[in-house]
Amino acid sequence: MRKMKMLTIPFLLVVNFIYAQTHPLFKITQYDKIGYINNRGQTVIKPVFLNGSDFSEGLAAVRKDGMYGFIDQTGRFVLPPQYDYAQPFSRGTAIVYQDGRPSLINKTGQISIPGAYGELVYIDDSKAIVTTTTAKRGIIDLHTKQLLVDTVFETIDTFDGDIAIVKMPFSIKTDDRYPKTGVVDYTGKMVVPLGKYDEIRPFTDGIAVTHKHAKGDKARGADAVIDVNGNVLFSKPSDYTTHIDGSFHEGIGRIYSPKIKQEANATTYSKGEYSYINLEGEVVFRDGPDCNALTPFANGRTFASNRRNHYILLDRSFKRVGQEEFTGLGEGGFMNGLAIVRNKNGHGIIDTTGRFVVAANYEDIYAITGNHFFFSETQDAHEVDEDKVLYGFGDLKGHVIMKPQMDHFDRRGFRDGLLMAGINGKLTYVNKQGEIVWQESERKTHGLKPLNIDYMNRGYFKAYSTPERGDEDYRAHNIPKQITTPGLPDNKLAVTIDTTRIDTFQQQFAGMPLFISNTTRDTVRFNAQDHLLYMTLQALDAKGQWRDIEYLPNSWCGNSYHQVELEPNAGWGFIIPAYQGENTTLMRAKLLYIDKDDPKKSKVVYSNEIRAGVNPAQFWNKAAYYPDGIMNPYVD
Repeated sequence: MRKMKMLTIPFLLVVNFIYAQTHPLFKITQYDKIGYINNRGQTVIKPVFLNGSDFSEGLAAVRKDGMYGFIDQTGRFVLPPQYDYAQPFSRGTAIVYQDGRPSLINKTGQISIPGAYGELVYIDDSKAIVTTTTAKRGIIDLHTKQLLVDTVFETIDTFDGDIAIVKMPFSIKTDDRYPKTGVVDYTGKMVVPLGKYDEIRPFTDGIAVTHKHAKGDKARGADAVIDVNGNVLFSKPSDYTTHIDGSFHEGIGRIYSPKIKQEANATTYSKGEYSYINLEGEVVFRDGPDCNALTPFANGRTFASNRRNHYILLDRSFKRVGQEEFTGLGEGGFMNGLAIVRNKNGHGIIDTTGRFVVAANYEDIYAITGNHFFFSETQDAHEVDEDKVLYGFGDLKGHVIMKPQMDHFDRRGFRDGLLMAGINGKLTYVNKQGEIVWQESERKTHGLKPLNIDYMNRGYFKAYSTPERGDEDYRAHNIPKQITTPGLPDNKLAVTIDTTRIDTFQQQFAGMPLFISNTTRDTVRFNAQDHLLYMTLQALDAKGQWRDIEYLPNSWCGNSYHQVELEPNAGWGFIIPAYQGENTTLMRAKLLYIDKDDPKKSKVVYSNEIRAGVNPAQFWNKAAYYPDGIMNPYVD
């Protein structure tokens, strides 16, 4: 057995050497195809792929026709296209999907970890958090392939050193009022038992704030501060008024106490004050008239607001640093000894002495990454579109390297010497000297494109009821129209796809009309989410089963859910995409509507069947979706 190990290790080293990334390559998009350039802007792999990832560990996952494989830095397939979908390699493994089922493979294409895991997040080189297809999480040993922590948790937070906060799924079938929360180390040992605390906030600097509700009284209880071994450093009574607010940063936390006023039979609470405490629970600083509302400590510094709502810089002893006052602060405070601030002249960057290393001459400074800062400038409305913001960058000596001309840029900053950005709506790569080394070319043709994707489309069938008289706001939306088109089915609710006409889907893709018609004598009602009907397109898969290739996203907001109506002899019109994929199959629309005899139930109507092309991943893959604020309540 010892000899076998000696033979295996060199083999793995050879495999990793073969696919090691010898020089950085950058993904480009040209005429809707994916290719790769080097850091001088020279095309190394021509744009011939329909989709692809960045290079990682010498390989990139790319889609040729409908399937994914892996190419090396010459563009040669080392793992042929055989996967519905594939993610980049990380630490020698990659997640690939076949028929919607995930597998973890190594660089030879062999399955490296058994079990149906849909996600893997590395803790270190030997351990990872795995997620099952039923969204349960555990921890696996990457060498033995054995679970260190069983896949029973709803969440396992990012590890802080050797520990992570875990939470069990909430069950209404038990008497527990709160999900069981605890702390686990990577060996599976429970550092803090499940249920000891009702809430454990994220660890910062090895310290976490916990809360336990009083029995039968959610508003009252106790806060406790613990270390990474679960030891209680101190605890304090807590209620909905006085409590430890936020987390500890560099050993300093704060307690919020409202101002309480008793009048006759009423108690009123007004804006309170903060007391700042150390890890022994001792008060080391209090809000005052000249100095209050501290920001979290970072790099031994904090900002405090004064009576003029300006900010001053304080050290760990709460003594003032410098005499400068600031009218605003960038997000995050100090990082790597620098902080973004604003004064009467504009935005600049200071060090921990309060000295400006980048003068306050900028309309806004967005971020500091590496040795560069990125700033923005709103363009004159007479020259360009109103309120258009462009970005430029400079170095930390205060020199402007590129004046504002980027529409957007990669928020991670420079990677392997190049910055990915957009200029005049074109994908662009810029070097650290501010020179454009590559830019996407103008399209040679301006016709409609087919929609060739490897994910499920989000719902887009928006419909409105006929508005009340005088309600002009809704008349510009998709409201019911009287039926004038001949040949629609009589005396029924019908969904009809018209393949004889070409139309435009989402302003750039080829599409075709779809019409919902009600030729019955009754008004038909539909459940909807923010006016999205419960309608999706379906296709026949390789096994001859009808499956959705679109989905209606879920909203957490109760106000999203309502009903719309379609009167007799009326209909709604829509445009659907003319999907183009590797597999030619049949496609139809599926629409749910409310059963008039039992309004708690839904009935279904299908459209006519048409020919279409789909890719395997369209049957299951939901693209990552990130809500852009509380006004967007959708989570997928």
